[in-house]
Amino acid sequence: IEEVKGEALPGGKAKLRVSASAPGGRLLYQWQMKGEDGAWTNLFGANGSVYTATKLKAGQEYSFRCQVASYGGGRSTSQVVNVTAEK
Repeated sequence: IEEVKGEALPGGKAKLRVSASAPGGRLLYQWQMKGEDGAWTNLFGANGSVYTATKLKAGQEYSFRCQVASYGGGRSTSQVVNVTAEK
C-alpha cells in the first residue's frame, strides 16, 4: 500500500482513497471503520480503491483503514486515516 487519504465532504460524508499495487495488478479492497468500542468493522459495499462514507455526524472524528489483498494471496492493511465530518 503506497498511500491512503481521507477528505471530509459537506453533508456528513467522507471520501476515502487508497493506492496499492501488486504483481498481476488484481487487488481486492475492504474498507473498515473503527467503532466506539475500538473494534474495526467492515463497511458494507466498501470494496473499491475509492469509497464515500455517508451518514457521518458533523463535528465527530472517524477513523478508517483499508485491507488490501491480492489474488496471489498477499494481504496488507493501510495506515489509519482520520476524518472529521462536516455539516
